Amino acid sequence: MSALQLSGAIPLQRRLIDLGQALRPPAPASDGVAAMFEAELRLGLEAADENRAYDAARALHRRTGDLARCHRAVARVLAGVGAAWAAGECSIAQEHRVSSTAAAVLHRLRPASPPADAPRVVLAVPPGERHQLSLKSLAQLLRDAGHAADVVGDLPADELAEVARGAAAVVLSVHVRSAATAGLVAAVRRAHPACLIVVGGPAASPGLHADLVTSDVTVLLSALDRRGCPLSERELEALSCVADGLTNVEAAEALGVAPGTVKSHLDHVFVKTGTTGRAAAVALALRRGWIC
Repeated sequence: MSALQLSGAIPLQRRLIDLGQALRPPAPASDGVAAMFEAELRLGLEAADENRAYDAARALHRRTGDLARCHRAVARVLAGVGAAWAAGECSIAQEHRVSSTAAAVLHRLRPASPPADAPRVVLAVPPGERHQLSLKSLAQLLRDAGHAADVVGDLPADELAEVARGAAAVVLSVHVRSAATAGLVAAVRRAHPACLIVVGGPAASPGLHADLVTSDVTVLLSALDRRGCPLSERELEALSCVADGLTNVEAAEALGVAPGTVKSHLDHVFVKTGTTGRAAAVALALRRGWIC
């Protein structure tokens, strides 16, 4: 029997399995081992067994190389437990035990440190809100994608604007509708007009006048990549040819331009990125997600 249990002696595990099947796209048939690790991760979280859950999460990450999949698996369990608590089917103490275990597992499941020149993203919640586990999860995924991510919690508007100095983006997770959120957006906008402001969470809405309203990590990463790229489309095309191992002459033929034009594009790339050669420019662009 699971450490958590629904009323009527229906194991919470059963409910979480149903929820997971609804939220998760079917795993490839050949990925049965990864699915087994996901199931073990779920059971470890339900039992509030940190080591068991962490070992399963680490094994899943090693198997798939996909940190986001680990976070999605944890999120599905938390969603199920939250729904069970809201329905009166588990106690707040049980919900807190699972949430605390999930937070500990995500903290231990750290990605590699981002490079020193990585774009910085500040993650916050409106004053008074305490729902920060989702932000910590997002911070891990941002770091895994090569961004520097700082979870600063619930700061007043003026303090958030100060903390956001030099940041490429500010992400606000909003769980409760409040005028304070609009104040945070306005303060960051006034202090840092070029900063990308993203609002997500259950109470996010277009009326907050953010640059982007989304709770989709993929959409956020795509927006950050576009926002942070100083290169033109033609410069990116030339750099992609270099990444594919083409010479300037070969790249010129592929792009339908003169070799001198390719050289000019690459010279602009080196200046804009502060790199000193083809290999360094390609490495930076790959790390930032500008080319693939």
